[in-house]
Amino acid sequence: VERLSTSASAIETAHAIEEITAALIVPAFAHLSLVIATEGHPSRHQLQVLALAYGLNLLFVVPGLIDPSAPVAIAPPQLSLGPVPGEVLGWLRLATRIATILAGTGWLLAGYRSVKPGDPRRRQLGVTLAAVVIGALGGIIRLLSELTSTDPWIGLSLVTLAMVFAASVVFSPGYFFAPEVAGKAF
Repeated sequence: VERLSTSASAIETAHAIEEITAALIVPAFAHLSLVIATEGHPSRHQLQVLALAYGLNLLFVVPGLIDPSAPVAIAPPQLSLGPVPGEVLGWLRLATRIATILAGTGWLLAGYRSVKPGDPRRRQLGVTLAAVVIGALGGIIRLLSELTSTDPWIGLSLVTLAMVFAASVVFSPGYFFAPEVAGKAF
C-alpha cells in the first residue's frame, strides 16, 4: 500500500505500520527463540531482558512516527537530541536490534547445550538453532546493507533459507499435523 498508493494518508499510515512491525519483528524473533529454548518457562531475568528489547526497539520508532522527517537513523534525515548527534542515535538503534538478535540466538544455544545428546529435542533445537543463526546472519546483513554497498537481497535470501529450516522444525515433529500429512505439506 505504501509503495503503490497515491493517497498521502494511506502512504503515511502504511509507513507507520511498516515501521512498527519492523521494530517488533526483532524482539518477537528473540521471544520465539526464548520460548522454544526454555519450553515456555523462561526465567524472570530473561523476561526482563525481553521486555527491555521490546521497549527499546519500539522507542526508537516513535520519533519517526511523530515526525517522519526526523526518524532515528544513521544517515540524514535523522533525529538529534540536544548534544547527542542523530548518527549516534542511529547506531544505538542498530546496536539494539543486533543485540536483540544475538540474545535470541544465545538463548537457543543455551537450550541446545542443556539437552543431552540422543534426546529428540536436541535435534529439534539444533535445526531451530541453525535456522535462527542463518536468519540472524541474514537479518544483520540486511540491517547493515543500509550502511554498505551490499544489496538487500543477500540478507533477505538468507532469511528465506532460514524460513525453510524453520518449516522443517514445525512440520517434521508433527506439532500441527500427523507425520504423514506434515511430510507431504513440507
